[in-house]
Amino acid sequence: SMHLKFINPIVTPFDQLVMMSLVLCIVFALLYRHGVQPIKEEGGWGGLFNVKNNKEDSSKVLVRQKRSNDPNCPRVEASRINNGYDVNEGSFPYVVALINRETFPRIQDQFCVGTLVNYRAVLTACHCLVTTDEESSIRYPHNLRNPLTIDVFAGSVNLNNYLYLRKTGGPRKCGQLRRGFKSKVHPGCSLINNELKQDFGVLRISVYFNSVPAANRCQIRPVYYPLVNSNLTVVDGMAENHVTCLTAAWGLDGEGFSSPVLQMFTVALQPLNWCKEKIKNVTIYQESGPDIFTPNLQVCALGCEAGQTVCGGDSGGPLLCGENKRFVGLVGYGPGNASCGNYQIPFVYNRLDGHEFWVWDVVETDTYTTPRIHDSACIHASHTYAMMAMIVTMVIKEKCCT
Repeated sequence: SMHLKFINPIVTPFDQLVMMSLVLCIVFALLYRHGVQPIKEEGGWGGLFNVKNNKEDSSKVLVRQKRSNDPNCPRVEASRINNGYDVNEGSFPYVVALINRETFPRIQDQFCVGTLVNYRAVLTACHCLVTTDEESSIRYPHNLRNPLTIDVFAGSVNLNNYLYLRKTGGPRKCGQLRRGFKSKVHPGCSLINNELKQDFGVLRISVYFNSVPAANRCQIRPVYYPLVNSNLTVVDGMAENHVTCLTAAWGLDGEGFSSPVLQMFTVALQPLNWCKEKIKNVTIYQESGPDIFTPNLQVCALGCEAGQTVCGGDSGGPLLCGENKRFVGLVGYGPGNASCGNYQIPFVYNRLDGHEFWVWDVVETDTYTTPRIHDSACIHASHTYAMMAMIVTMVIKEKCCT
């Protein structure tokens, strides 16, 4: 009779090292395949934001005595450009520009700002992703803009780099460009009778942004926005205590000019009841009636220096508050018609606290593909399962045949 004899494979230490490397690469690829958010650094938000938001890096400020809107505002001076401070590359690696995709691109085509919550999902204002109806209102079911007409530019504070990418298709210093692919807005998003509610939306891009290391000034990195159920009293308390915050956007200045470089300025939160009354008073004579401020959905803030306000194109930009730069909200609107450039009128941000589960449900219920990772020697995602099967087969043979 015939006897089958298995040949025992000889597994050298080098073979074991190669197998371990492959396993690690497979795990890494699979994690990114499912859109896993980067792990929070040790030291909390301070460690995460210091790389890109500390004063020396972002604005190179010099202390001076200056009258401001709020006693909590810092007394600072820097190279002013219109209503903000010019920002250095790498200072806000999670801030992206939303740009109307035109045949002949211009800087003026930038219409809103977004914040990366992972390498493929952009959180922005709902009104940036929809069109209004005949009554200039927003209501469910929403009229979504075609996401394919939206360019998403990340990894650079300078929109001239966007123009270069569009015109040549090749990289220039910093910046990556993606097309919008799919969008979803909060079902409760509405603008009816001067009351804006649930002004949130998520824009997914066609292909992941490439991960760029933190040491690189062209870095791209998601904001820290954890999936936890926030206590609304935390932000309420920040508003009552006039906590100072940073906001960043491109947008227009008070004279209607666009800035090619990302602008940053400091604002001070205001007590919610004050916001409600102030906004009502400054808009009470509008033909359509006063704007309505909703304290549990919104906060308001005053710019810390003259002329520092939100303007056209700033919508959707992040509001980062306190020493830890807590991601508190998104730029909503300026009340009335005179808010752009009028720093004595508070402007409104959409509160993020209480909306974490909706945001992450939208972000994580999409089918992701593996992003490209810079400086990685790992295998491509399309081969991960085949490699896993091969390794399992090798291990079974080794165990069964010895």
